[in-house]
Amino acid sequence: MVYYILISIVFIAELIVAGTIISHLMNWSKTFREYSNFLDEEKADIKSIMETSRKISEQLTELAPMCVENVKKILLEIALKNIKNVLVGILIWKAKQHVRQR
Repeated sequence: MVYYILISIVFIAELIVAGTIISHLMNWSKTFREYSNFLDEEKADIKSIMETSRKISEQLTELAPMCVENVKKILLEIALKNIKNVLVGILIWKAKQHVRQR
C-alpha cells in the first residue's frame, strides 16, 4: 500500500515538472516567434542601416589618410611657430645683452 502511495507521489511530481517544462517551452516559443516577426518586419530598415554604415565606413577609410596629413601639417606649422618664437626670443635676449655691454 505504501508502495502505491510513493509511486503516485513520484508520478504527480513528474507531471508537475513536465507541466512546468512544457509551459516554459511554450513561452520561449512565443517569444522567439515575436522576435522573428519583428525581424521580418524590420528587415528592410536593418538592411538600409547596414548599407549606410558600410558607406560611412568606406568614406572614413578614404578620409583617414587626408585627416592624418592635415594633422601632420598642423603639427609642423605649430612646430615652426614655436621654433620661430624661440629664435626671436634668443635674438631679443642677445640684443639686450649686447646693449647692456655697451
